[in-house]
Amino acid sequence: MGVLHVFIDESGDLGRKGGKYFIVAAVVSENPGELEAIIKRAKKYRKKKKFRKLPEFKANYADRPLRERILRALSGSNSKIYALAIEKSRMHEGLFDAKERFFNFICGVLLRIIVKNVSSVEIVIDRRTGNRSMLEDINAYAASKIRQINPEIKIRISHEDSMVSLPLQVADFAAWAVHRKYEAGDSSYYSLISSRMANANSEMMWSKEE
Repeated sequence: MGVLHVFIDESGDLGRKGGKYFIVAAVVSENPGELEAIIKRAKKYRKKKKFRKLPEFKANYADRPLRERILRALSGSNSKIYALAIEKSRMHEGLFDAKERFFNFICGVLLRIIVKNVSSVEIVIDRRTGNRSMLEDINAYAASKIRQINPEIKIRISHEDSMVSLPLQVADFAAWAVHRKYEAGDSSYYSLISSRMANANSEMMWSKEE
């Protein structure tokens, strides 16, 4: 295996209010060009007036045909999708005041599942903040967690704006589909990518009882 490329995005929020679930998802591929092609092929939808001014495709603003087109294309790719779902009502109260550290923790858990038998990985995380210290914290934390189970792995971690990263736009649609399943009880989008879900039986990760 060559370099494994991992694109991480989220859906929902970690606030006390708002939705019931927070999702972190990763689209994993040895060929990121395949993910870029999914968005490039979907760009014909920009001809529709309501999409003309959008600088990027995001699932929240897309219509059903566009969402289905991108998710079906993802399902037909050679990628894998990993996701973790957090039911916020079951979170420890203190985590609401430590959102960035908790996000780091979630990414660490997710990445440990993905990179067990990988020699080299390039991880791209949707940029959540411009705070350099916070970005360095997640990089250091993620790398340390990965090396606990895979000491010899080569790791590169970057944070990019999804406006300039087409694979991150694909990850946005995947995260949205998982969030839709849990938040709205609507699995119609999730079902389109279910064949690519690599940890479908272990998506729920947090409860007070654990």
